[in-house]
Amino acid sequence: MARGGNAAERADRGREVFELRLSGRSMAQIADALDTSASDAYRSMSDWINKLLTPLAKEARTVEVARLERLLVALEAGVGAGDVAAIRTAAAISNQLADLQGLKMPAQVEHRVQIVDAVDESIMRAMNEFQQPESRPRAIT
Repeated sequence: MARGGNAAERADRGREVFELRLSGRSMAQIADALDTSASDAYRSMSDWINKLLTPLAKEARTVEVARLERLLVALEAGVGAGDVAAIRTAAAISNQLADLQGLKMPAQVEHRVQIVDAVDESIMRAMNEFQQPESRPRAIT
């Protein structure tokens, strides 16, 4: 596949790669079939998906946020009256809204990995010996 081309040709190629991928072909098989590299085929498909689906996902997110906000408005009276079920439902809806709008802080996970092999152990012993004061008596002058 020649690189570049006009926008319509690139979109057609991206759609073609996507359809072949959906049919179960690997990127290598698609690249062979379309006389291109696997990375170019993947890039074509990825660009096409982003141009097509990103606006659709934004629209779906906007619709879902509006629905959830409407539900929250309907629950206001129950929440104000102290209805526990309404409060729980409103909290769940608020949580879903925060997820959809990306308002939550990412989870922080701490990982500590310590791999010690024979070389590491010998280096640590040598460092410890080097850092310890000499145990030999010093001559008094």
